[in-house]
Amino acid sequence: MNNRLELKLYEAYLFFLPLGYFLRYDLPLQSYLFSIFSCFFFWPGFFLMFFNKRKKHIPPLLRGWQRMTWFQSIYTFAMALILFIPLGPLYGENTLRACIGMIIFGIVVLLHISYNVYAFTHLITWSQAERIFRKSIYVLLFVGYLQLASLRIGGLFTALYRALGSVLFLSEDLERGVQFFGSEASSVATLFLFIIPYLIAKVLHSNFFNVWKNKDLLLLVLFIPLFITSNSSSVLMSIAMVLAVTICMILRYRGFYKACLIGSLLAGLSVAVAYGLGDMKFQGKTTNQESLEYILLGKITDTENYSTMMRSSTIINDMRIFFKFPITGVGDGLQGYWYNEHLPIIYLASSEVQDIVSGKNGIIDGGGAYFPIMLSAYGLIGITCLFVFLGGYKKYIIPQKHEKNVPIPIIMFRIFFCIFLSSAWFGLGIRQNFLVCFVLSLPIIYQATLMKNKRMEVGGHGE
Repeated sequence: MNNRLELKLYEAYLFFLPLGYFLRYDLPLQSYLFSIFSCFFFWPGFFLMFFNKRKKHIPPLLRGWQRMTWFQSIYTFAMALILFIPLGPLYGENTLRACIGMIIFGIVVLLHISYNVYAFTHLITWSQAERIFRKSIYVLLFVGYLQLASLRIGGLFTALYRALGSVLFLSEDLERGVQFFGSEASSVATLFLFIIPYLIAKVLHSNFFNVWKNKDLLLLVLFIPLFITSNSSSVLMSIAMVLAVTICMILRYRGFYKACLIGSLLAGLSVAVAYGLGDMKFQGKTTNQESLEYILLGKITDTENYSTMMRSSTIINDMRIFFKFPITGVGDGLQGYWYNEHLPIIYLASSEVQDIVSGKNGIIDGGGAYFPIMLSAYGLIGITCLFVFLGGYKKYIIPQKHEKNVPIPIIMFRIFFCIFLSSAWFGLGIRQNFLVCFVLSLPIIYQATLMKNKRMEVGGHGE
């Protein structure tokens, strides 16, 4: 009975994972426990896993995540203690209170990764999971085309969309284009972390040229009209990155893929460093916000665009903290102590930034971009630990010579990782982003599955 309940909970968790908030709800501790709808199934599923008496073998990569989480938690708490008196109180809070939320977020990331690994080694097979992915894709396409019809045609489609929007978490403002279950056009880019890499991986595994029988290719094509309605720089950059990586995988040339990884990393790093140095001016030939040049290059670097000021202000603060404390950082959650000092005056034009400066939101953390947070919180010490504890990912990132029959989860992960290397410098994070947690789980799931099969070959059953 428990096994069946655990399976159903995980299937629901997996189905709703790409659908974000899905329903409209407002609960206590929502940002910590129920940031997306999948979490309603995660918590009971996790507790059943925790109290399950099955023997749980821990793959090396998962052990690395455990050690990294321990390091981040202990390091952040130690920095909060060290800086407790020097920094003192701010906006009615102190360093200890400011760091607790970040420690909790880090632990929750580990719990989600562990839950995914457990589920795929004890509850569900990859083929079962694929059937769930397909159902999620159908829901996304239905909502996407309903939004497009509401935007372009109106009438009955608008009425139906508004009726669904009274229950589901659907944006009321579609002027910027299709948004699926997100609150803005840039939220569409989350599909390039999971759904699009999955479909591309399926296409590469199938008969690519048999168009009429290739359902995955058809589903992939159906997403294209929904993407091009968006003026989001995140979406268009993700499309360009995915196309480049896919071409590399079709050609099966390791050098091209490595070049994509390096180019992605350098592109993201250059944006973050430019923010930190205060040299982030759009030098394009046009300031027309509808032009492709502005969308791809200008919006990210435009210091007068109110929609990006909040995000870019935290990147500026993170990078300038790193420049001041390159070895140690300042601990996660404490970046807000330097926020006002590092904030360019022009950013005060944003009402969101004004709220932060006034202390209305308490002590702000390092924002959402993963790499700037890592640098400002842990410095080079943290980056070193990242390589030491999670260096095992390398064998799944870089294609091996003459490799054949690469599993779908690994292809998904490689496409995702190339996008992550750039996006994680100016927007994409891990904490509270459980789609990212799932894709980061894929190499660990593959590793755990190989371990389980090996145990079974020598007479063990892995239970």
